Amino acid sequence: MTDTATYPTRRVDWLELFFDLVFVVIIKRLTDELHGSPGVDDFVKVVGLFAVSWLAWLNVTTFMNLSGARPTDRRVPVLISMSGVALIAISIPEATSSAAPLFAIGYSVARIAIWPLWMKVNRNSPFGWVRATIFGPGFAVLWLASILLPSDIRMWGWLLLVIGEVVFTASGFSSAGLTVAHLLERVGLFIMIVLGESVVELILAVHPDQSAIAWAVSAGSFILICAIWWHYYQSGEPVSERMLEASSGVVLRDVIVVAHFFVVLGLIGIAAGLGSAIEHADDPHLHFGSVIALGGGIGLYHLANVIVAWRYGLGARDLAVLASIGVAVVAVFILGASWPAWVLVALLLVYMTIDAALAPWVVRHFRRTS
Repeated sequence: MTDTATYPTRRVDWLELFFDLVFVVIIKRLTDELHGSPGVDDFVKVVGLFAVSWLAWLNVTTFMNLSGARPTDRRVPVLISMSGVALIAISIPEATSSAAPLFAIGYSVARIAIWPLWMKVNRNSPFGWVRATIFGPGFAVLWLASILLPSDIRMWGWLLLVIGEVVFTASGFSSAGLTVAHLLERVGLFIMIVLGESVVELILAVHPDQSAIAWAVSAGSFILICAIWWHYYQSGEPVSERMLEASSGVVLRDVIVVAHFFVVLGLIGIAAGLGSAIEHADDPHLHFGSVIALGGGIGLYHLANVIVAWRYGLGARDLAVLASIGVAVVAVFILGASWPAWVLVALLLVYMTIDAALAPWVVRHFRRTS
């Protein structure tokens, strides 16, 4: 028998909203890393740093979900964890060089601060305290030890730590006792933060005296972000509320943890690419790195939709159709890397139109099967 999550209505706590504010800076700085002409190292850096940040967010979010209604003893530990995440945000521009020790210290603080609270949650579990200790001070000690590694091999050590944490988290994820409504609200608010950064990126890229083409690209970019908002909150969110009510822990993990990791990464790439598209709207073509940010970003967003559709029971043939659309969009972007910005933005608008047209069909399928 699979474990299932509880589904009462429960509002997000003000402490959680305050904790999320530091991620506004993280998303902004990660987007900045992909702005302009990013290279392979920049993409790898953003994926790695966001993976660590995502784990820190999940650590607090799942604890707050399991701990129930507003116990006062969690305030100080969560605020201390927030200070650790703030150090992560501060270190991002130089996290792979001079600020590497600050990054490792910040992440360690973010993890250790919540450990005593996890010990309380798992006090009646035979092995829960072991997992909590490994996931908290266990990994934190390894991150702190990485400061002593030579800079040329430190990144490889971090890569192993991230892989270890991802595997450890995925293998131990259980929906037992989790409130699905709260998780959906938390992740929905996090996506709103990322979309907010996209709006900020677009507005800051616009200049009052820019050309007509740049204004057209700006308008198309804004419509695209609105379309993504519409797709996520008007189609995806209602389906998730219904489908996750009695889902297993594996489904909940893949939808909340895995799929939304790709959603956020995709939106970061899209925001950075659109900002560059507006600024270079009059150029013959965008820098290849910006094209990859745009095409790869929409590809990751589409991949997340495929993962969710798969976990919600969409048939193999329909999944193949859905996946092929994403592959086609990414391929067109790579092949059309020499096209001007307005063409690429127009292609994304066409993609979102197709996605919006398919959404009711997918929703009807899930209604029949739920």
